[in-house]
Amino acid sequence: MFRQSIETITKENGQVDVLLLQPQLYLSMLRHEQDPVQNEYWETMNQVGSLGGDQPTEPNLGLLYVAACLEQQGYTVELLDFHMLDYLVRQRDERFLTWQDITQILERKTPRVVGISSMTFSSVRALKLAALCKEIYPRTQVILGGIHPTSLAEEILDTNPWVDFVVCGEGETTMLDLLHCLESGSNPASIPGLALRDTRTGKAIRTPPRPLLENLNALPLPAYHLVPNEISIVPRVISARGCIGNCAFCSPNQFFNKKIRYRDPMMVVDEIEWLKSQFGCTFFVLGDLTFMARPDYGAEICHEIIQRKLGISWWCQTRVDLITPERARLLKAAGCVQVALGIEGASQEQLDLSEKRITPSKALQACAAAKAAGLSVQSYWIVGLPGETVDTAMTTIKMMEYMLAEGMIDVTHISVLVPYPGTSLHAMPNEEGIRIVSHQYDQYLMNCDDFGAGLPVYETPTLSRYQIYALWQLALATAARHYRRASSTTIGQESIKTTFLETPSQQRAIAYKV
Repeated sequence: MFRQSIETITKENGQVDVLLLQPQLYLSMLRHEQDPVQNEYWETMNQVGSLGGDQPTEPNLGLLYVAACLEQQGYTVELLDFHMLDYLVRQRDERFLTWQDITQILERKTPRVVGISSMTFSSVRALKLAALCKEIYPRTQVILGGIHPTSLAEEILDTNPWVDFVVCGEGETTMLDLLHCLESGSNPASIPGLALRDTRTGKAIRTPPRPLLENLNALPLPAYHLVPNEISIVPRVISARGCIGNCAFCSPNQFFNKKIRYRDPMMVVDEIEWLKSQFGCTFFVLGDLTFMARPDYGAEICHEIIQRKLGISWWCQTRVDLITPERARLLKAAGCVQVALGIEGASQEQLDLSEKRITPSKALQACAAAKAAGLSVQSYWIVGLPGETVDTAMTTIKMMEYMLAEGMIDVTHISVLVPYPGTSLHAMPNEEGIRIVSHQYDQYLMNCDDFGAGLPVYETPTLSRYQIYALWQLALATAARHYRRASSTTIGQESIKTTFLETPSQQRAIAYKV
């Protein structure tokens, strides 16, 4: 199985059953156009390591699963990931993908159905993309899916006439049922897990929710052959859907109804082996919301990787209360080079308000165990948690600075709180101790990646959004000061630097034409 080239997927072609789209994720600016605090932070952190699980060349796994299920049933599918194309344009030409570029590409396609995946901060672009598709293909059904559309399906349909349906929840089976329904001319209102317009009133209605997939083992392998071969992909392999946590700020866990389902461990390792043999992948993201949520299950995956002698390296994220010295050593032996741990903040009261169910002392113990095992530690921090004050934010920054100085963590993932639709923060902000000041979803930025950054969209009783932003920048500057002093040979970082930091220079040589 071989992946297609950029020229193949962007050229004019015949009719296709389904065209799957992801809007671009970056803001319309280049890295050097960010403010100097952010530039200093990213430049200095890249001197000591990388965020192993937050890479710009990670394909949209949800779309790849939907595509694989559709192809399995005989449908022809194309995937246009405009984030990936935007990434390549930025690397080669130091410009960003324009709507004129996107229009020219779409005009070469002839789909029967368009499916668009949307996250919250890209939802405005997803709706603009939907409108563009309806303009170019007026008879084509336009379908939205993902966590954000699931949470706001009725609002989306009532305010965007160019969107025909919203798939709510997991999309694999619902998309198949909807396509069969459109082909037969039957009433889609009978399909569970769907939002559509009432034929009598024109108002949005939501059908009963579709039960979560019972057997994840029945899913086909993701359709990675639809990803352009010019992209050095970082594949996300999941062993489970859902999470054992209940963090107030986490929308994916709400999307999965606070339940967790597991795949057969042997099938997980089979997929890793398949990706290595078919596409040459040697670094993987084990992308569970909480890897080792069941420690015996996670251990079984690790032992199988060791037994097969796959010669791979990988990243995972998990909870601090799941890391023990023994488990950390097993992760390292199985090829894990970096573990990401959600520390979030130093205030126990704030952690409790966020329903995090951890303690700062447990975070210190987990990071120490991971480092003792030879793992790199990526740490998650949030500025602006419920109950945040200047004093609590400074305590969190001091804890982060201490852990960096003591070598307990290597790289930082510092975000501001985002009241995502689908969370209690969004549904009941007053009860959570915040006030939302903006419902412009393209401003719902975590500020923890190079997709873009902006003012928080909320304030607390004691902090304005400007104060929260300034405290976030202080956290960045504090980490950057440490990185500037640190050695570039931090334990566990070299393999990650080799895997990722050389990629952009390699990508600049790609001859890509929109």
